[in-house]
Amino acid sequence: MSDYDEPQRPAKPPAKKAKFAERMMASMGWKEGSGLGATGRGRLAPIETQLRPQGAGLGAVKEKTKQAKEEEKREKAFRGEKVESSSEDERKRKRKTPKKAGAGAGTTMPRTEPRRKTKFATSEEIRTELRGLRLPEGIENAFDMSGNKVDLKYGGLDAYSTPAGFVSAQDDSEESKARRRVQQELIACAETRHGLNDRTAYLDDTSSHLVEEMDREREEVQRLKELQGAITQLQGLSMGPGSSEVTNTWRTITEQLQSLSQDFSGPDMAKYDIYDITVGAIVPLFKREMLEWESPEISEPLLDALDSLQNLLGVGPTGSDQTLTNLSTQASIRRNRKTSTPYETLIYELWLPKIRSYINGNWDPQDPGPLSELIKRWRPFLPPFIFSKVIDQLLVPRLVNELTSWKPSQTRRNRRSSHASTTPDAWIFPWLELLPPHHIDPNLHEGLLVEVKRKMRSLLGTHPIDAGPPLWLTPWKSLLRGSYEQILTTRLVPRLSSYLSKNFDVRPDEQEKYQPAFETTLSYASLLAPSTMAQLLLAEYMPRFLDVLYQWLTSNGCLFAEIQQWYVWWKEQIPTSIREHPSLWPEWTKVFKMMIRAVELGDKVQSELPPPVPQSVRDRTRTGTSTPMPGTPVKEVPVVEPMLPLPDVTFKDVVELWCEENDLLHIPLREAHDQTGQPLFRITASADQKGGVVGYVRGDILWVRDKKNKTKWDPIGLGDQMLSRANGR
Repeated sequence: MSDYDEPQRPAKPPAKKAKFAERMMASMGWKEGSGLGATGRGRLAPIETQLRPQGAGLGAVKEKTKQAKEEEKREKAFRGEKVESSSEDERKRKRKTPKKAGAGAGTTMPRTEPRRKTKFATSEEIRTELRGLRLPEGIENAFDMSGNKVDLKYGGLDAYSTPAGFVSAQDDSEESKARRRVQQELIACAETRHGLNDRTAYLDDTSSHLVEEMDREREEVQRLKELQGAITQLQGLSMGPGSSEVTNTWRTITEQLQSLSQDFSGPDMAKYDIYDITVGAIVPLFKREMLEWESPEISEPLLDALDSLQNLLGVGPTGSDQTLTNLSTQASIRRNRKTSTPYETLIYELWLPKIRSYINGNWDPQDPGPLSELIKRWRPFLPPFIFSKVIDQLLVPRLVNELTSWKPSQTRRNRRSSHASTTPDAWIFPWLELLPPHHIDPNLHEGLLVEVKRKMRSLLGTHPIDAGPPLWLTPWKSLLRGSYEQILTTRLVPRLSSYLSKNFDVRPDEQEKYQPAFETTLSYASLLAPSTMAQLLLAEYMPRFLDVLYQWLTSNGCLFAEIQQWYVWWKEQIPTSIREHPSLWPEWTKVFKMMIRAVELGDKVQSELPPPVPQSVRDRTRTGTSTPMPGTPVKEVPVVEPMLPLPDVTFKDVVELWCEENDLLHIPLREAHDQTGQPLFRITASADQKGGVVGYVRGDILWVRDKKNKTKWDPIGLGDQMLSRANGR
């Protein structure tokens, strides 16, 4: 009998119609299931391929497939050669390969695993492994484990003694074979017992884990039942029609929700959606409050409830701009979600429409009290984006529209309120603490203060000087800072200088006629700095004063006592802060020296007293128009036309002034010209701040963009063409 076991052929498939190739091979003598060729010694199956790992070369893996090895054994069996198993081939190959000697220095040989020595179990070890297991009767009779000798009694044979746990591998007697079989069965039984013990330990451990998991699930179910009961109680609350019932209902809901937060605190708040449950509990009451709310009244029970439920709603502490203190906790359950929180949705859908309707409808911007108090009370409970919408999209546009239509001369009654029209500071300043920084920074080119400055420039350009100083400007000084002085200097001071030049003169004989113009000019000291007023007098007053003083001193029969009284009277007319300003000291010194020199010259004063020539003004002469003292000859004295030193006025300021004079909007844009880097602005007549032209100023030239070709810029003058394009014609 050959040691070769023919490889198992695949099961015969169910009968089916033979293919053309099978029919052709069958006609040549081939039978299904046999090898190829006339003798049937050919291959039984197609050649199988075996892929190497990517990048591996020859010898990296075993090249022969299992099918190839089976075909090789089958061929050897046909030739009558002995067929060995693959394990026997491997052992022979290892025995034939000589063991290499130690390599020289610098080389490394692969380390072979030492052959494990067979370990035989003793009777005591087998007995220990089989402890607690009852052996079959046949095995118990086969071995006697009471001593070092083991007596074999098997199949009626005589006793055979050998050391315990040892059987000679060369002993081929029936007794030895029986002994080995029994020993192998005992060892296998011990190994099975060991595996069963491990399996039992694993099952015990798994069972304990499952018990713990069941206990946790029971606790979870119990907590969910408690939560369900609390939600059911919240759903059962109803609100009566009276205000006392409203307050009591809010108080009851607040107490139950706070109790719920104590039972489900920490991570459980996010796990059980306590934030959403809180919002859902207050929605019915909140909705009813909004439906009944028609004026900017403050619902104290509602706000007190929101204040008590800050942690449950994710609302920031009172007075804080951050309205979501629990944002990190809520983010753990809303990660990668871009939707708003339930509380934000509640405020956006129920509270914001009411405020929008009131501000755009019945609210009078000149009566800020009720609405400002309402916004201040609600601010800690408003999400940042909703608060920004209220300020930037609702409140500020209404204030700007009211400021644009306001006129100082109006003392009207508002059509929706009984109070008289007030100055802008009275209805804008109450909002300053709520406005974001870009609305109250005078150095920025956007925001509410930009509109305030534009209104100031416009009104100062048309304000009648003889009406006195516009006192409504004074409160803006601390808020506008440097911009305040700049606006007054560029818009008010030139008009004061022109007014004083046309309506004032120094005439001792009829000073009452010209004194009101001088006093009116000095009344503007409440708006202007002492240095500015001193410069104004230096330009318009001191040249006239020196001119009259010179004519008086050089007149016939002048009395120095009268001149002294006249000098003292004039100094008393000028406030001390202006009179003693350092810029006027040189002029008062000239006056004093002229009088001393006239006394010293005596009769030679008319011929030798030099006329005054102010050094602080431009060198331009004019014929004096001052009236000399009575009885003195009139003579022309070369004097200098005074000129007030003004700050530099840029062409951009001229463009802005031209826009105001033509009722056009000058709107700075957050862009710059690509090539020059100059800031762009829009000039338009549209109230929605659209249309018109986009331009920039470079030097003293205004450049505007072509409507059809956006890359083309054309120079244009401040005339009818520019006015037509700004109006969209």
